[in-house]
Amino acid sequence: MPTLLYRCWYAAHGISALKRTILEFTGFHPVREMLFGLVADTGKARRMKWLDRMYALGARAS
Repeated sequence: MPTLLYRCWYAAHGISALKRTILEFTGFHPVREMLFGLVADTGKARRMKWLDRMYALGARAS
């Protein structure tokens, strides 16, 4: 599913519920999200680029 459709049409209910009921409730602040859509339809190079980006964000946050 494209991420824009998920955010606009479904209002990202799954992300919002996880954020409110678990992460913020247990004291995690700030909670940020990054969505990657249509993963199965992308090539290996693009997925590797996304993984590199996720690793960099995780390293920066720790």
